[in-house]
Amino acid sequence: EVNWNFADKILRAAEKVVQTDGLYPVFLTSFKCGPDSFLVEYFRKIMDAHNKPYLVLELDEHDSSVGYETRIEAAVRSFRNHRDESFEPGKPDYSGINPRYSKVLSKRRTLVIPKWDDTAVPLIADILNAQGYPTVVMEETEQTIRKSLQWNNGQCIPMNALVEGFAATIRNRGLDPSVCSLWVPEANLSCNIRMFPHHIQEILKVYGEGLEKAEVYQGMLAYTDLSPMVTVLAYQAYMFSGLIRRISCRIRPYEKNPGQTDEAVRKSMVLLSELFLGLRKNTGQTIQEIIRLFEWIPYDRSSRKPLVALFGDIYVRDNSVMNQDVISYIEQNGGEVVTMAYHEFTRMTCDMYFKRWGREWRLRKIMSLKPILSALETMEKWYYRYFEKVLEEPVAMYKDDPEEILAPYSIRMDHEGESQDNLLKTYYISRQYPDLSLFVQLNPGFCCAGNVTEAMSGKIRDMTGVPVLSLTYDGTGGLKNDAILPYLKYSEGGQKGSKERKLV
Repeated sequence: EVNWNFADKILRAAEKVVQTDGLYPVFLTSFKCGPDSFLVEYFRKIMDAHNKPYLVLELDEHDSSVGYETRIEAAVRSFRNHRDESFEPGKPDYSGINPRYSKVLSKRRTLVIPKWDDTAVPLIADILNAQGYPTVVMEETEQTIRKSLQWNNGQCIPMNALVEGFAATIRNRGLDPSVCSLWVPEANLSCNIRMFPHHIQEILKVYGEGLEKAEVYQGMLAYTDLSPMVTVLAYQAYMFSGLIRRISCRIRPYEKNPGQTDEAVRKSMVLLSELFLGLRKNTGQTIQEIIRLFEWIPYDRSSRKPLVALFGDIYVRDNSVMNQDVISYIEQNGGEVVTMAYHEFTRMTCDMYFKRWGREWRLRKIMSLKPILSALETMEKWYYRYFEKVLEEPVAMYKDDPEEILAPYSIRMDHEGESQDNLLKTYYISRQYPDLSLFVQLNPGFCCAGNVTEAMSGKIRDMTGVPVLSLTYDGTGGLKNDAILPYLKYSEGGQKGSKERKLV
């Protein structure tokens, strides 16, 4: 399950150490290193399973050399005592690191899915319920996120938030943990996500309240593990809800009757819920009814507000609890928000992944996904004609060579992950909206990809002409979005950069 080359070697070395008499390990780790935040836990469990002493030294810029020396002296004394006792370890106990998560979804279990997208995820729950999979949406609050930090040792905060949100949902709904499953995405990216199922299951084992009997279900973001029908319906859910969010962000800052746009969104989501539950049969007619709700809203866009585009971590970007309702904050302070629907992000990055898989001879994956995506793109064009009446912009096309887009950042096709995807987002958004004033990157605390993207913010501005502000939500509360305010009040820099880019 370990996703990293050096971490794999460290654990292999640890296993060799415990099998060698008189040999004792000192684990050197950097403060809040993403891979090590997972790795140290399993290193300790390997040592504890063999009853062998060890030393973990976490290096930062604040500790004194005296503190390190004291710990090293104590460790050497412990190692010497253990060796002199001629300790017989016996059979090691690895029960503490035995994963129990599943890749098969049972219709006899209640599935809890994280609400990482306020509008799309409830529709996904409707789809799964209609297909016979009992599903509820996770109940996440600022309190559950803050409480989840008790399980955090430097891992990505969304992982801990999933645990606490899962526990709160089971508790609030009176569910039996032994027949509940937590949905966690399957991913092979160069990121911590691959460790999520395993590590969450380990936390559940010690959480209490019967959660040791609960299960983690490892599913696909496109739901291809369930059925082609679910995949198609899920794509529609992402598309319709994402475009409705974009319409609302386009109209709400300029509406003449405050609250009318939000009411149209609420009614639209009811109509979509009825559609995906099977209570409505005609998808086209439903979409036309939704569009009419927005066509009736009077608004005036003659005086434009600063245009702010959101991008970043998938769990934070469209999660109003995690991002402290950043869209409302921007609009209340005089800005207009540009959002990206998840289905567009899929189309934006698919060519890059298909090229990479082709180089890696992963032809089966290409052959299984490429025809589906091609059909879904055709379907999107059919329904987009309704949304175009209100959005007043054509369906976006993402056909530029990804290698050429990434080359100025010295990133190759061999790289993969969210940082690379973020560069594609900023490239296409800046060209789709040439009057853009600001990019806001939304990250959770301890997100490796977020840190890497933030380090490239200067280069992103050089390439797009748009400044980049990175916000990190660490679960402790506070007014994180206040950092946006100066950019909204003094937005000439972003507008100037945009004009310079157009001249170039």
